[in-house]
Order: sequence, then structure tokens, then C-alpha cells
Amino acid sequence: MNSVKADAQPELVRPLVEAGADIDQPLPGGKSMLVRFISMHQWDSARYLIQQDAKLDTTNPDGLSVDSYPEEFKDSVHGKQPEGWDRVRAAIETRREQERHR
Repeated sequence: MNSVKADAQPELVRPLVEAGADIDQPLPGGKSMLVRFISMHQWDSARYLIQQDAKLDTTNPDGLSVDSYPEEFKDSVHGKQPEGWDRVRAAIETRREQERHR
């Protein structure tokens, strides 16, 4: 997936995925697109990738994954999670619940 265009214009995520972009292909540095969107607070794009079955258990070479963010957000914004994170977290929980029942 072209991360530069997707980062600058989140509305491009859907057409890129629909055109066959590999949503789990690591970006330079090893970060997944899902983790990148979460780190950039691109909530709608992150939720879309989750709904499209992006891997939730991918960890980059530095150990960063979707599970890294609850603590990071807590530490970085004085105990408050950024607006939008709750929707992403709910999407992650829904996906994990669905995977448990497969």
C-alpha cells in the first residue's frame, strides 16, 4: 500500500485495498500499515483495515504492535486516551472475539 498517499489522504485507503493492496505488507522499518495508522491517529483508516482482516498480532522490529498503544497513550497524554482510540479498540476486541469463535 502506498503509505505516503494513504497517510496524507485516508479516503484513499478503501480504493487501494479494493484494488488488491496487501494491507499486511510491512512498511520500511517493519511497521504495519495498521500500526502506522493508529500511531498517526488515523482512526477511520485503522478501523477499516481491522474490518478488512489486517493482522492484529504483527510486531515491528522494535516490538511495537496494536497492543502497545493503550499504555503508550496513557503515558503520553496524562492518562487520557486520544479521541477515536475507543472505536479502534472496540473494533480490535470485536475482531478478536470473532477469531475466537472461528
